This record gives sequence, C-alpha cells and structure tokens, in this order.
Amino acid sequence: MITDDVAAAVLDSLPSRIAVLGPDGMVVRLNDAWRRSAAAGLAVVPVRPGASWLAACEAAGRSTEPLRTLAGLTRRMLDNRRDQVRVEIPLATPRGERWLDVRIRALSRGDGLVVVVDDVTDRHDREAVLRHRATHDPVTGLPNRSALRDLIAEALAAPPTVGSGQMAPPGVTRNSGRRTSSERAGVAGFEAWTVPVRTGRPDPAEPPTADRTAGVEGNEAEATLPGAGAAGVEAEGTGGTAEDTGVAVLFLDLDAFGRVNQRFGYTVGDGTLRAVALRFAEVLGPGAVLGRWGGDEFVVVTTEVTGHAAVALADRLTSCLVDPLVVDDHRVRVTASVGIAFGGGLRSGHGEVAPLGADHAAGLGTPPAPVHRPLDGDALVRMAGEEIVKARSRARETRRGRSRRQNRSKSGDSS
Repeated sequence: MITDDVAAAVLDSLPSRIAVLGPDGMVVRLNDAWRRSAAAGLAVVPVRPGASWLAACEAAGRSTEPLRTLAGLTRRMLDNRRDQVRVEIPLATPRGERWLDVRIRALSRGDGLVVVVDDVTDRHDREAVLRHRATHDPVTGLPNRSALRDLIAEALAAPPTVGSGQMAPPGVTRNSGRRTSSERAGVAGFEAWTVPVRTGRPDPAEPPTADRTAGVEGNEAEATLPGAGAAGVEAEGTGGTAEDTGVAVLFLDLDAFGRVNQRFGYTVGDGTLRAVALRFAEVLGPGAVLGRWGGDEFVVVTTEVTGHAAVALADRLTSCLVDPLVVDDHRVRVTASVGIAFGGGLRSGHGEVAPLGADHAAGLGTPPAPVHRPLDGDALVRMAGEEIVKARSRARETRRGRSRRQNRSKSGDSS
C-alpha cells in the first residue's frame, strides 16, 4: 500500500510543479518544485495548502486575462468532471515574462484535481526565432516577401475610405483615365502611375577619399495623377477626388546595384543594403512598413494614403539617397527607381470617360487599358515594378532622341 509519505516523496521527486486540489477547489498538497517556484516568485498563482485555488486565480486574474481564463477552466473541471484541460499562459515574473504550460486533470477517483505546470519559455523563444526567420530578411532584418504579401492582403481587406473617413465612392483607375464598368461588380480596380524615376547610371561606388557629387543623367518622368488636376481637385464626372485614400505599394529598385558587389564584394554589398534600408526607414511616416522584396528590391506599404501623399513619399525615398553611404570605410553612391501601385481606395464606376492627365497630354506615356482583377500583394508589386520598366524605357527613348538631334546638329554644322 502506498502511504501518504510515499505519495509525497513521489510528488517531490518530479520536476514539474504539481498542486493537488480537493473537490471543492481547496489546495490539498503542493510538491517541492511548486514550493521552490513560489519562493522565487515564479508560481503561476500564489497558493498554499488549505487555500482556495479558485479564489487565488480570480484574485490574480483581476490584472491579467490568462489567469481569469485559468480560473474559469478550473471551475468547469470541478463542475463537469471533464478529463483534462490544457492551456499555455504568459506570466510576468521578476525574471521577465515566462510561458507556462498548465494541465489540469481529474483524479482517478473523481474527488479532486491535479494541476501540473511546466515552464516552456525556452520552447516559445525558439518558436519565436523560427517565426522571425520565416518572415524577415536575414540581411536587413526587414519583413520579407512572405510577410509583405500578408501585410498587403490584410490592408486590402480593410474597407476603403476617403479623406473624410467615409466609404470611398465610385472612382477612376488613374493609370487608364477611364472609369471601370459597374457590370464587373465585386472586383476591385487598382491604379498605377509613374513617380519621378532616377534613370541615370552614375558610378555607384567611389573611393573613401573621393568627394564629388554624382549627378543623375537622363530623364525624370514627372509624377501626375491622371483624371485630377491640382491636389484635392475633383476629377471631372467621377465623384471621387485626388484625395481619396487607399493602399499604396511603392516598389524601389536600386539602380545598377551589381556594380557595388563587383567592386567591393558581397560583404560591402550586404552592408550597403542595410544602410539603404536605414535611409529609407528615416523618411517613412507613421503607418508605413518597409520590407525587402528580394535582391536589390525594396517595398513600402502604406495605408489610408492619398495619391499625392504617395508620390511625395516616393520623392522622399529617392532623395534620401543623394548623400553617399559610408560602408566599411567606403563611400558608396546608389540611386533608386520607384514605381507606385495604388489600390483599395476606389471602386468600379459606370464607364464614363474621365479627362486625361497632364502626363498623357504631354505625350509622356500612352494610357494602358483598364485592368480588372482581384487585388493581391503580388499584383500590386508587379504593377509598381512595371511602372519602373516603362519609365526607364521612356528615358532611353528620350536619350536616343536627344542623341539623334545632337548628331543631326553636328552634321549640319560640319556641312
């Protein structure tokens, strides 16, 4: 026969913290591990033999929800004689936050409960490290492509609003200058337009002692919002304004970044990416999230932003790289091209034609056909990246035209 002394010795030999409760929820026995944890201020609740477990949980639960949950689970166990419950709860202790795995089981004779508590903080910490690695870029520490996709999806799922905080009215897709068809109900439209893009290819790296200013060659396409005049002016016949808000995705591509790796190696290249990320982060406003899409590509996601505010943010992001970066005693110059995709702020309309914007009137680009497809992170990033490709193509054509005019001028002078 097992005596009380033997049972007590068995309980005291176990590493888990164990409390035995009577059928009324009163504490009958605590093992040695529980008493040691209580002395160190690490007990899940401060109890002693003869005290009420429920009362202790409810008293501690006044300041923390997990302990209120624990009290409720214990009461249900006593009332319903369930086999067991299990819950993991955080606990503030003198050593910082700890995570405890709490299991409550009915005694075999049904006349009480046994509470078993184990510290699982190390496992939680390991899981947190794994979650961080799965969602963050190892070089810059920024959210990675997977995290950005989830972030954009969450932002797009939120109800679209306008500056007044109301639901957005039907509007235009500003890359097309045309209102979308209401017959395609249930599909959100998206907008994309070109922001100032640095298309020059200055030497991205220079010696530590160099002190020269690298200019930006080539064309810079001015950012305008088709279908709207000055900021805040209502687009004709739309009911929406240039101040409608939505989700803006800014795609940033570092120009000719491969030269940095070629000249200094990948260690300096990685350091340059981190330095660029810090520059970008310094100019972001509240609510904007910076992430690394991959390679030399970054993405900024911002919500509740107007088109003009998104363009202004893009300008700040390109301008913050004007001064050279100092990486491992090297002065490194980089420039960035930026494209914007704007979605979630405007809904489909009734097929009326809105006026073309200034950039289209000036011949800077042909309005593409309206696009109708469900919005997601990949679609918005792809659209923003396409804006960079189109801007660079226009810049090349501008340079070629300038070169041809210069050649004709020289030929005329020589004749």
